[in-house]
Amino acid sequence: MNNRQVVKLKNSDIKDVDFRKLNNRGENFITESGVYRLVGRSNSLNKKRLLKALGHDDFVIVDRFETSFGKALTEVLEPMNIEVECQKSMFNGRYKIDFYLPKYNLAIEYDEEQHKYRQEEDKFREEEIINELNCKFIRLNYKQTDIYNIGMVMNKIMN
Repeated sequence: MNNRQVVKLKNSDIKDVDFRKLNNRGENFITESGVYRLVGRSNSLNKKRLLKALGHDDFVIVDRFETSFGKALTEVLEPMNIEVECQKSMFNGRYKIDFYLPKYNLAIEYDEEQHKYRQEEDKFREEEIINELNCKFIRLNYKQTDIYNIGMVMNKIMN
């Protein structure tokens, strides 16, 4: 499949650059990049299997807010020789921690919009991670600025 090929999607409410509206009775079509973004944002356990079936088992999409924060956090901590591990895999790949600071045994979760719909699941997951790593844990909100969130991380490191 190339960028000009499309997959039919019946949802006339979608307005996004990864979707194209064609003159076929109001139907929308999703582009290949749109499929990868959709799958990449999924939290399904089958995500890797689907990406592999699409021929992109190494294809990883991370939300731009999380990516931006990760770059800023690394930039601040690198001069202090503090390593930042991104997408640390745990429980045989069942969970990934957004960021982990091994030197301080600190797990960092960067909560974006979808987290407000699964707070109970997130709390359970957080407790499992804390018990497994015997670590400190902090949750950051994407609505805060990167500077504010980095300040929260620094505060957790110092306390």
